[in-house]
Amino acid sequence: MQPLKILALMSQTGNGHVSAAKALQEAFHTLYPGEVNVKIIEVFNSKNPNILDKITKLYEPTILNAPKLWGLAFRLTNSQTAIRSMAKAAKPTIGKRLQKIINKEKPDAIISVHPLANHITLDSLKSLNLSIPFFTCLTDLVDVHAGWVTKNNLIFAPTEKAKKGLLEQGVLKSNINILGLPIQNKFSMDFQNQNLVRKKLKLDPNLFCAFMVGGGAGAGELLEKANTISNAKLNLQLIVACGRNQDLKEKFEKECFNMPVKILGFADNVHELIYASNVVISKAGSLTTAESLSLGKPIILINVLPGQEDGNPILLKKVGAGIRVKTSTELVKNLQNLLNNPGKLEKMSKAAFRLGRPNASKEIAQKIYSILRYN
Repeated sequence: MQPLKILALMSQTGNGHVSAAKALQEAFHTLYPGEVNVKIIEVFNSKNPNILDKITKLYEPTILNAPKLWGLAFRLTNSQTAIRSMAKAAKPTIGKRLQKIINKEKPDAIISVHPLANHITLDSLKSLNLSIPFFTCLTDLVDVHAGWVTKNNLIFAPTEKAKKGLLEQGVLKSNINILGLPIQNKFSMDFQNQNLVRKKLKLDPNLFCAFMVGGGAGAGELLEKANTISNAKLNLQLIVACGRNQDLKEKFEKECFNMPVKILGFADNVHELIYASNVVISKAGSLTTAESLSLGKPIILINVLPGQEDGNPILLKKVGAGIRVKTSTELVKNLQNLLNNPGKLEKMSKAAFRLGRPNASKEIAQKIYSILRYN
């Protein structure tokens, strides 16, 4: 039997889309070794950059320095008219490049994990007069940007709220599958013994632990919040992941804290860091949220990116798996509350487990494989 070739289209805007593509690749290769070959393609990498290339490259500096501006961009592009205009503008550059890739690779299917890639891909397939199966995999938990909305292909939604958003924008119910947000297999691991993981990470096995992360960009004023926690002299230890923000990491390393603090840059063992912790302190990014929920960890949300993250705190609050704080003082207050109320912490952990979808990537891979092989 000839191996299936699948292209997974993503963009390096933040870390979520890259991780989702890698998670799907891992799932296919694990479930169907030798039967499926998934190749990850960076869509927005044109030598003649247009508006979409520029938007994707501006993502990290904008969310760090002007998040409200990103929210404005989200709203201004959140219509089918805007999406169609951007896809048309991208046709001579990104579209042509994508057509060349499709002609060269001759895939059996294409999966998109980025909202701005969907319409460009469908236009490219139309220009090539090809009817290759195309799948869309949402990487935003709740808020459905118009870029995700396509009408004649299967869409994998992470939550009921996302499904509702798709239905409201005209997607047929039969074209939506709720299977969760694709995360890597290591987030479905059964560690069984937290103390062993803490020992490996050189953490105190008996001290409450909080894991603070701001996504790949290290967003969320992490240093100021860490200092406030330190000044409150809470009885806890802190892990801080600064992501690709080397400047932030260096600032952390110069500080003196009144508590044990483990300072990291971009960590490839986030699953261990989350599992070793009692609570995750994070921006409201869908990827970190999904990873934390899969490991049953409550989340304190310290920063919400306008637009694509607006609905995440509402969802977590509704199910009892998370808390949204707007100030460092509120953060300290809620941490103290969890320290003093282990019953509340346990209740939130159980709620997180219920909402988590640790096997989402495998379930999506199985669905796509079944369609390609047997339909």
